[in-house]
Amino acid sequence: MAGVENEHVASVQEDIVFRNEATTAFICSIQFPNNPGHVLVVPNGHYENLYELPDDVGGRVHATARRVALAMKAAYGCDGVSTRQHNEPAGYQDVWHFHLHVFRGTR
Repeated sequence: MAGVENEHVASVQEDIVFRNEATTAFICSIQFPNNPGHVLVVPNGHYENLYELPDDVGGRVHATARRVALAMKAAYGCDGVSTRQHNEPAGYQDVWHFHLHVFRGTR
């Protein structure tokens, strides 16, 4: 990720909560309704969707998601954390770079 900030990029550098050589996790600029705990985990390389994501990169994405989920539980004291991922327009994908939503439970 180049870290370019402009009017076409919703997130800014300060939104990044974790980065390693394979993945980046950042605060989602558009929250699920009534949920202040929402982070996106993305691979640093470009893969359009789950179908293109190599197994080893998928494993790294999920390792980062686990790290984020544990941090959310510690920070928010929430009883649960959810993940969500979409593929193709019929599967509600609207960003053409693989990303995994990690958000705290709200019940």
